[in-house]
Amino acid sequence: MKNPLPEPQGSSPLPNRIRELRERQHMTQEELAAAIGTSKMQVSRLERGERRLTQSWMERIAQALQIHPAELLPAVQTFPMGTPRGAPSLREAAAPANEVTPAEDHALIAAGALARDIPVLGTSRGGRADGGADFELNGEVVDFARRPPGISQLRDVFALYVVGESMAPWRQPGDLVYCTRSRHPRPGDYVVVELQAEEGEAQAALLKRMVGLRGQRLVLEQYNPREELKIDQDRIKQLYRVIDWPELLGV
Repeated sequence: MKNPLPEPQGSSPLPNRIRELRERQHMTQEELAAAIGTSKMQVSRLERGERRLTQSWMERIAQALQIHPAELLPAVQTFPMGTPRGAPSLREAAAPANEVTPAEDHALIAAGALARDIPVLGTSRGGRADGGADFELNGEVVDFARRPPGISQLRDVFALYVVGESMAPWRQPGDLVYCTRSRHPRPGDYVVVELQAEEGEAQAALLKRMVGLRGQRLVLEQYNPREELKIDQDRIKQLYRVIDWPELLGV
């Protein structure tokens, strides 16, 4: 897990729903503090917005409350985009970026809302005998996720549910990851690597941390078990950068 980001001078913390969701679980501040390994005073500061809600805090609190970290964002209305007529492919879901218009962005902000318009693409468990894939993409949109404020103007975004434990504890099975094609990955970024599929095979993909290029190979790191993977570039169909929580929240 990354270290918490330093507190920026003069910045205003984001509002949050910690108290609302804690009380919904009939949990006291003392109980939440014990569950996340901190003090009641720290929980109180987080709830009041006196302490910035970093990626690390979000993940710890969400685990204690048994929710997704995104639910800690301010309470919002949802605007379902409707069921798609046809299930797009991964490439179609991550089409070239189109920025939202200032009027659209202003409308969302004025409404105090986060649209639920990020397509979540379906996957099935991989685990091939050669250890090549974390999961297989089935080409269906299975849900729509909320659009966090940090990517309010980015259109080429899709999401995937994590399959398997190869990147634990960074991400656990069932966690949601947001991906983009327009923001190019750099060494140290988390990536989804879509592999070339043979005729008749399912579309295999990897979720890893990018180490960099060595000759004609892309070097990736996984956490569980700790291992480096080297993928020939001619095996790679597409490379997508995972947008992590600080960027999603715009902090």
